[in-house]
Amino acid sequence: RVRKARNIVKRLSYILAMIILSPFVVMIFFAGSVVYSHALEFIGIDPESLGVFRSILAWLLFAAVATLTFSAMYKFIPNAEVRYSSALRAAIPAAIAFTMIQYLYLETQVFVTRLNTIFGTFAAVPLFMVWINIGWFIILSGAELSYAFQNVDNYNLED
Repeated sequence: RVRKARNIVKRLSYILAMIILSPFVVMIFFAGSVVYSHALEFIGIDPESLGVFRSILAWLLFAAVATLTFSAMYKFIPNAEVRYSSALRAAIPAAIAFTMIQYLYLETQVFVTRLNTIFGTFAAVPLFMVWINIGWFIILSGAELSYAFQNVDNYNLED
């Protein structure tokens, strides 16, 4: 239901912003565990004593960052006015699904590499391609969910 395209300046500014901000988002994803372990040390808790709880905290932090990232994507990327509440409501299940797929991907990659070092490295490429495919499916499904949350009143359910 978008009637006119973005002007070229706005398109280029969004592309430039994505190019500049994307590395920082990736660094946040990868540095999250380091940051929270130092935060735990700062408040006086030894991260090594937490065991499994430490891993759960890392994945919860990953899910929180994914939720914020997806909500920003669903809010700012479409060429339409999107309410942040709709974007956030769609980002929560998308981030949970993405976190679960990320965990399964990493565990599968480690498992295959342990079985055989040489063939495990060959398996990395198709596993990565499957992960990319499923990851984009989740992201795009979340975008559709954001649209549905915002336009639920426009659906004709009488028929």
